[in-house]
Amino acid sequence: MMGQTKEAEKMTSHIVSEETGCLECYRLLSAIYSQQEQHRKALDAIDKALELKPKDPKVISELFFTKGNQLREQNLLDKAFESYKAAVELNPDQAQAWMNMGGIQHIKVGGTMCPHELIMSEPYSWFQTASCCRKISPNWIA
Repeated sequence: MMGQTKEAEKMTSHIVSEETGCLECYRLLSAIYSQQEQHRKALDAIDKALELKPKDPKVISELFFTKGNQLREQNLLDKAFESYKAAVELNPDQAQAWMNMGGIQHIKVGGTMCPHELIMSEPYSWFQTASCCRKISPNWIA
């Protein structure tokens, strides 16, 4: 598997060197670097994709979500939280970003709050978080 990711990295890097505006190439490079646990390089690739200023809010949301994941892998939780927050501001239906934000908040308070209290501690997002939780689990009660 590692040989295949190295080859994919080489090919994609070559394409990017010739076509610097290839958004999907940067997304692919980020995924490859993430697979190789090179999270700093994965983050750099996502930042380059964001610098291209894509127009579609859902694409931008996905990029911020991916950026949050790379920051989280580097234990940069405050920055990861801000990236997830940017993702849900662009796409409130990005349920995984909401869940990751909740997980970060839970970690920051030492894991002592139950999810209900955690959601209540973030009044700006309570309604949207509750809505997302209901979509994921219809029996979820706020």
